[in-house]
Amino acid sequence: MQGRPVIIGLAGAGLMLASCGPVPVAQAENICLKRVEDARPVSGVAGLGVADGKPATRLDLDVNVSTDTFRDPSKIYQSCVYQYSGEMPRRPLYDR
Repeated sequence: MQGRPVIIGLAGAGLMLASCGPVPVAQAENICLKRVEDARPVSGVAGLGVADGKPATRLDLDVNVSTDTFRDPSKIYQSCVYQYSGEMPRRPLYDR
């Protein structure tokens, strides 16, 4: 009976390792595109208009300072896709 937990534990570890394998390039490109977009240093929305006869403004500003902020987004994208899929991207970042 004591051998069962070890076998179950090894099977679970094997399944976890199998799920860490490479993903298709297209999927890696989508994951990495989202990651690069989220790492933009400054992004937001600004709006100016009239509501109920009065001027209305809206400003949503996101400031992101991370280790990737000052790196070339294209290189971040390429290395991310390579890490996920083991292949280089089929389309460069700036063509997307």
